[in-house]
This record gives sequence, C-alpha cells and structure tokens, in this order.
Amino acid sequence: MDRERSAIHVSYHHRIVRIRTDEVLLGALSRNSAGVYAAAEHILKTYEAHMGETLKISRDSLAAEILLHAYLDAFFRRLEGTVCRKAGAGKLLNRPIARLIRSTEVIDCGEREVDGNRIVFDVLAPFGGFICRVLGKKAWAFALGEKRLQTEEMKKGE
Repeated sequence: MDRERSAIHVSYHHRIVRIRTDEVLLGALSRNSAGVYAAAEHILKTYEAHMGETLKISRDSLAAEILLHAYLDAFFRRLEGTVCRKAGAGKLLNRPIARLIRSTEVIDCGEREVDGNRIVFDVLAPFGGFICRVLGKKAWAFALGEKRLQTEEMKKGE
C-alpha cells in the first residue's frame, strides 16, 4: 500500500480530512487491509504539513473510519449491482442503497468537535487488528465481487 497511499485522493480542511472512496483506495485495502495504518499515518503527517497544525484524530481511529467506510461502500455498491437490479424487493431497495452509497463516497474524518461520528471510531480504534482480520481477502472478495478480486490477483501474478 506504500505506493498507493500517495495516490489516495484526500482533501485537507480545517479540523477535517475528506477521503474519496474510489478504485485506488478500495484496491489497496482489498490487497492489504492492515496497510490502512500506514495510509492513516501518511494522511495525518500530510495534514500537519499542509495545515500547520495537528489533526486531533488518532491514527487508529482514522484507520478504523477509513477501513469501515470503504468496506461499506464496496458492499453497498455490490448490493446495488446485484440485488437492486432484480425485480420486486430489489426495486424497493434502490433509493436507500443509492443514499448509502452517496454517504460513503467521501469519508469525512473530523475532530470530535466537528464530527459527531468521531466517538464511534475512537471506540473501535483498539479493535483495528481484529477488524483487519475480519475484513480479510474473503470479506473483500464478497464486497467487491469474486471476479474483480480474481482479476486483480491475476494481474499481480504477471
């Protein structure tokens, strides 16, 4: 994930960073969920360099937020691509799934004073290793779709 962390799309604002949940981020996490810690550290250091102040979010809290938001984004997109395209119950899910995808497209990571969700990720931060294991290759394969992960594995073998 070293090379990819500099390619992750991040915008830096006062007391908040916004990370785009895109193919670069999802691909990097699907190959190495634990690499999210290096990415979080890089984001925090870059924030300090750009903004001249420290972002008051721990590395582990930021990593938990990135990992969970990215996984949910991939999962919701998979639902949209499979369940929602089917007749009947799937059509009922179109609007809520589209709303969930919009809410995970950009990960807003802010300090507690400006981000009401910060406490959730602060509580989850100590369980990061467990979350990385749970969101191992099989979980990402499910969320992203087996074909995509197999294609990435084939490319990596070339």
